Amino acid sequence: MQRLDQAAAEPQLITSSRLEHIVSDVKRISREDATSYEYAVKEPQLRVAQGEPFVMETRDALNGRIRKTTDLLNEETLGHIFTDGFSNPSAGPVFVEGAEPGDTLVVDILDIVPGPVGFVATQGGVGALVGSKYAGLAEPYTELVEHRPGPSGTTSDGTAHLTNGTSWPLEPHIGALGLAPRRPEQGFDTFTMQSRFGGNLDVVDIKKGHRIFYPVAHEGALLYVGDVQASQATEFAGSADETEADVTLACSVIKGKQPPFVRIETPTHLIQLASQRPWEDAVRQAHLWLLDWLVEDYGVDPKDAVTHFNGNGGVQVRVYCTYLSEKTKGAVGVQFPKASLNSSQQ
Repeated sequence: MQRLDQAAAEPQLITSSRLEHIVSDVKRISREDATSYEYAVKEPQLRVAQGEPFVMETRDALNGRIRKTTDLLNEETLGHIFTDGFSNPSAGPVFVEGAEPGDTLVVDILDIVPGPVGFVATQGGVGALVGSKYAGLAEPYTELVEHRPGPSGTTSDGTAHLTNGTSWPLEPHIGALGLAPRRPEQGFDTFTMQSRFGGNLDVVDIKKGHRIFYPVAHEGALLYVGDVQASQATEFAGSADETEADVTLACSVIKGKQPPFVRIETPTHLIQLASQRPWEDAVRQAHLWLLDWLVEDYGVDPKDAVTHFNGNGGVQVRVYCTYLSEKTKGAVGVQFPKASLNSSQQ
């Protein structure tokens, strides 16, 4: 049986220099058309072949409404975006040739280039600061973040800079990446959807150089992309570094097989995601799904896998986003080092 980490038509390895040449002449969805607020079955904005690179130009999470520090996360600044929960406008859907219900869509993230400026903002009256000795910080405020290019010449590997002189590395990821679901299992709008078909998971490991696996519910898969963050901690009391971006992807398909929830392969780890409340249930479920992955696709003995879960320091729980609302569950992951996988099969 074909392993889940091996796509039927893997995209060709693309170097940075070759990627720069490719993205200047590929199919793309323009930022002006990145206006979807739900992962719905509708006419595709783009059709691509397996292995074909394409670009999704995305807007920031609040559709460009925050441009200065006096723009706040409130109704006065955002209007219906705030009152009606409209956030994370997304590009899509993209129809991937050959993808059918029952398959796995494999998404290779080739590059993410944030815009020149982002913002970090807090919302008043909600979050972990309310009721603490730092309750005064629970009032809304906005910081603008300058994005400077890195060694690549782009912000893909650049740095974030605040007006007070502090900085940190940019590590852009896609906050909302997913497929049109079979049914609205956990919402299907671009804010509340956190399901096995993806959605607004805010997982920092959905980033350049990583491969993401999704179950396909509809012909063509119908892929959506939005809510890129130039960097993110845990969104403890507000937003991450929200930004517009240019995202370059390539997709392929594994026929007749599906993961139970979103999975990630990095150069060094396998990561199984889960989204449930309470989080201890999500952690347990992610371990069990990861156990299935190791046993079924890699032939690992279940007892050996559990031994790694108990004693191997490279097996770690990752908590991605601690901001929770009435309709969202957050996301966790359990990672397993590939080096240990190889040694367990010797």
